[in-house]
Amino acid sequence: MNQSPIENGVLVLADSGAIEAILPNADGLMDVEVYEGYLAPGFVNSHCHLELSHLQNQLTKHTGIVDFILSLQTKRNNFSEEQIADAAMQADLQMQAEGIAAVGDISNNLSSLWVKKQSPIYYHTFFEVLGFNPANVSQIMANALAMQNTAKAINSSIVPHAPYSVSKPLMQAIAALAQTQPLTIHNQESAAENIFMQNATGNFTRLYESFGIDISHFDAGFDSALAAYIDIFKSQKIALVHNTFMAPSDIALAKQSGNDLYYVICANANLFIENKMPDIPLFQAEGLTLCIGTDSLASNASLSVLDEIRTIQAAFPAIAIESLLEWATLNGAAFLGLSEQLGAFHLGTKPGVNLISKDLKSLRVIAAASTQKNYI
Repeated sequence: MNQSPIENGVLVLADSGAIEAILPNADGLMDVEVYEGYLAPGFVNSHCHLELSHLQNQLTKHTGIVDFILSLQTKRNNFSEEQIADAAMQADLQMQAEGIAAVGDISNNLSSLWVKKQSPIYYHTFFEVLGFNPANVSQIMANALAMQNTAKAINSSIVPHAPYSVSKPLMQAIAALAQTQPLTIHNQESAAENIFMQNATGNFTRLYESFGIDISHFDAGFDSALAAYIDIFKSQKIALVHNTFMAPSDIALAKQSGNDLYYVICANANLFIENKMPDIPLFQAEGLTLCIGTDSLASNASLSVLDEIRTIQAAFPAIAIESLLEWATLNGAAFLGLSEQLGAFHLGTKPGVNLISKDLKSLRVIAAASTQKNYI
């Protein structure tokens, strides 16, 4: 993925799965295994909620983000610890079978911790905080730091959920941690999000009323949801996730922020919740660094990066397969700080090898990825 595709090229693997050579053809070679399709490195799922896997087939499509959140919060705790743990384990196994080598995983609790510890998949855990009441900042941050410490996750970050669920003081407290690891935030997933940040009206007021959240402290008047927080962070590596309702003016603002930004597309989840996809051709034209995520099984039928690629290509046939695979491998690895291990066929590395059929309908794992584990 770090160079042009090689038609009828040969990938030489050691018994361990490490890349020994990349050859332009099979001239002079004996016993070459020949496959029909694309050979690509293991995928990187840049945005996932493993801990919500037990909510598969539990929520209704096309309700919009407010009713999706209300339903999710109502149902997420109606399951036993065993059911939640088993669903997370099955979801992890599914991602292994789907050729996923690394995952940027959102965690609000520690329920999926044991699954991530034993999995061969590399997980970066984003400990996500929520709190729209400025008075609770100290306690929320203390709880998040305690959770991170309990998990002993080497590769982890404390991150905000979204501008509509995190107060400005809490956003500032997260930024003040000066974390060297990547951050992530749900960005402009709905039109209602922008409306609320502009004038404190719209469908989100119903969400706050349902949760009994006082919003009298909130001063609206932002041009968009992005404008409410992007300048709080300085020179940070941040993934903006979803971006379904991101306008050209927002892109310009993001570029001016000075942050190292990645834009994660979760196409199937966007269709499930809002029945709309981001303007991906615009993002391409603007030269944005795109990645691919699956979101959770609460809003997706599978945790398959290949499924996401198929959905994007169906909606935007002009997007080249080379670009889609780059977003699913090279860019995702760069976001998680794994460029030296994953995302491309580098000599001596074990990025995994996926065989993808030319019609994009099937995938076979030829060699599994291998990275250092992210837990001690």
